[in-house]
Amino acid sequence: MPHLARRTLVGSVLVATAGLLLSAGFVRSRAESAWQHLGERADSLHRRWATQQRPRAPLWGEPGEGRALDRYVAGGKLAMALDCMQQGEVGRLLRLTDPELAASPLRAGWQAPLAALDAGAHATDTSPLRGPSGEEDIANMLELRALANLAQLEAGARRAEGDGTGAVRVTLDAMTMGADLVRDGLLINQMIGCAMLQIPMEHWSDDALRGLDDAARQEFARGLQRLDESLPCVLRFDREAIYVAGLLQRMPADAEDCWPAAPGLRYGFSSRWMLADAFLMFADMADELRALETAPWSEREHAWQRHVDRMLASGNAAAGTMCPNLIAAETNLRQSLTRVRLLRTALAMHIDPQTPACDDPFGDGPLQLERAPDGVLVRSVYDHVDLSRRVTE
Repeated sequence: MPHLARRTLVGSVLVATAGLLLSAGFVRSRAESAWQHLGERADSLHRRWATQQRPRAPLWGEPGEGRALDRYVAGGKLAMALDCMQQGEVGRLLRLTDPELAASPLRAGWQAPLAALDAGAHATDTSPLRGPSGEEDIANMLELRALANLAQLEAGARRAEGDGTGAVRVTLDAMTMGADLVRDGLLINQMIGCAMLQIPMEHWSDDALRGLDDAARQEFARGLQRLDESLPCVLRFDREAIYVAGLLQRMPADAEDCWPAAPGLRYGFSSRWMLADAFLMFADMADELRALETAPWSEREHAWQRHVDRMLASGNAAAGTMCPNLIAAETNLRQSLTRVRLLRTALAMHIDPQTPACDDPFGDGPLQLERAPDGVLVRSVYDHVDLSRRVTE
């Protein structure tokens, strides 16, 4: 090879090597900068979340000791251990009439789980679930569903015995469990809480409400009002963002193979840079949506869609996993809140037929009242699922 050509080749190799080294240094610098911002943002979110925590008063009775979610977990495990909560048998029990439930020999077995539920509903410490090592934990939906089902069964039995106030109280206990999970923060727990919130309401038909005496109706109305006032109408992301940040921060500092797909050229093939940037996009979205917490659902839904579309179009493969089904999740939350307000409105109309309807979480005014000769249909403007309740004279 001629001397000039050899010198040119060596020079090209040196330039390319220097470029790679500089590029690697740039990527490392940007990744560490994004990682530092992630930590600062997570600390800020944690401080904000800590200032928002307040003791939760029970919906009836006096406050008690202990941590609510620990009591629910204990009650759920006791409930799942009962033979009557196994697949098939629980469905049969839920189809029984109130008098059949009152006469059931199985009833004595579910009093211990319900005592744990009562203790949890009256505990004022509603701090999040923790695992054995102190890490944030996810609720066991099957266990808590079994506990909510037992509350539903016991309410029917108490109604049959003429103990309307007792039926109301065990229902409010179960609804408190659902509300505590909705307020817990982790998105999956919020969704489990929505399901738990709805189960105790399922067997409160209009006939059941009409059968309550005045004292039981008033206690139910007070409890539902407190519950409604404590429930968020929007998803809250602070705990979810703190949880995600904690997972990311526990990754080894040199972990560049922590994402199954290649991060791509935009992030210099750095998983750490991509993940930190995805988290910061998620936190930005949460902050912007906080400004729309009181906006009508139509406006907030459109804002949701814009933010989700922006994250999905960002070119960040991790961003899409941080906003899965978020619009559907908040829709589900609003559906649960709407059902609480339908029950509140129906109960209030049995106390005073002239009582105005509660506000519609999907509208910009109260729930709609459609009067008919046999009563009133109370319904939401949301029409993708049936959100209505008939109140008869």
